[in-house]
Amino acid sequence: MRLLFSLLITALICSNAWAYPTYIRLNYTSCLSCHQSVEGGGPLTQYGKGIAYAESFLGGEYKPTTTKNWLNFYNKMEHSVEARMMALERLYDFNGKKTRIFPMQLDYTNVVKWQSNLRQEVTFAVGPNTSRLRGVDSVGSKNSSWFDRTYFRTFKLDYSFDKNLHLVVGGANLPLGLRLIDHTAYVRERNRLGVTDVPIQVQYLNLSKEWQQTYLVYSPNPTDGVSNREYGAATKQEYFPLTNLSLGAQALIAKGKSIDREILGMFSRFGKGPWALLAEMDYTKRHLVSSDTKFDQWTSILEGSYFFKDYLRSSLGFQTLRVNNPFKEKEELYTFNNEFKFSSHLSFILEYRQKSTDLLLEKMIFGQVFLNWW
Repeated sequence: MRLLFSLLITALICSNAWAYPTYIRLNYTSCLSCHQSVEGGGPLTQYGKGIAYAESFLGGEYKPTTTKNWLNFYNKMEHSVEARMMALERLYDFNGKKTRIFPMQLDYTNVVKWQSNLRQEVTFAVGPNTSRLRGVDSVGSKNSSWFDRTYFRTFKLDYSFDKNLHLVVGGANLPLGLRLIDHTAYVRERNRLGVTDVPIQVQYLNLSKEWQQTYLVYSPNPTDGVSNREYGAATKQEYFPLTNLSLGAQALIAKGKSIDREILGMFSRFGKGPWALLAEMDYTKRHLVSSDTKFDQWTSILEGSYFFKDYLRSSLGFQTLRVNNPFKEKEELYTFNNEFKFSSHLSFILEYRQKSTDLLLEKMIFGQVFLNWW
């Protein structure tokens, strides 16, 4: 009850939290159907806003605004705000505290369409506070200010040669794999595809109904810590043999200040009727630059969802992590969550997690509130 009450009073990412299960069920093969960005995520198109309204509990018909003023740069500019609040309940005592409530994310995105084929996107983000004065994970530690945690999540230009060919230049998260919103997923967290990894990139995208092809090179962001800076190249290939089935592969090679790494991976999405299935598996090879130490890692995730209604979804998930010598590690994570999309702007998730390692069995309940305003 304490957790549920906390969720009700903390109201605050976004209504596209289940975008992947939704779009594959509805037979969309391109993020551009609903999102302005060719990579998905961020502000929605007018059509995407209509889908968001139709898929929510309150529903209704979306009526686009046609007002032209300085706020929208006379219909050339759009704004959006995304935020997420989380409540965590450990099902055992930990340093005398079991419940923790904290903000996870706050983003403001500004999009300007300079020409029909030239688009600019900038996102200012406030990252999560990793050290809390009161909480279950760090007793006695100090809060970091919101100013210290503010950074550019996205700053890029998208030039389209035609509807299929795009050149994207700027800083953004690497567009690899399923691009899960869950930042704690092994396939994202352990492959350095986290919240604040924003390398400078040049991307070339070839998009069609059957193929989504991405090629990119990247370099360190000046704001990256010295030990985390790396140069690399990657590709992502996604094939749609059916409109409700995608099969993908990806590869990355990177040279870093402290670690060199290579990634090979596969992923898939499938949806039919009320069912949706997401899967990804990645193999990562790392080499410590300061020594001859090498080690490999396997990460995977499998999640199945069932939509009782367009606005009510339940899902079961399974994640695995395997790291070989000399850093041997083994983890498994089971999840069960329920998501309720109250409106096109507001969603709620309640999730049970059970993580097991060679030495530990951990059980937790997560509650999240998502807010998206555009």
